[in-house]
Amino acid sequence: MVRAQQVSRAGKLLEEALEILDEEMRRCRDGEGCELLSQILWLGLKARIMLSMYTASKKRKKPKRAVGA
Repeated sequence: MVRAQQVSRAGKLLEEALEILDEEMRRCRDGEGCELLSQILWLGLKARIMLSMYTASKKRKKPKRAVGA
């Protein structure tokens, strides 16, 4: 259960970070700084996808019951 809570917290923090990065990208004016923000945002989106895939795979796996339990 602790792992699920950690993953959930990480997901929430990642969403907050992505929102901030998105806001900063919208305000960005110079080329080099914008490129760096864009790369960080892209990596964050990839991390969110990986976290979603991890969460989905854990939800699909149901513990097997022992025979006769």
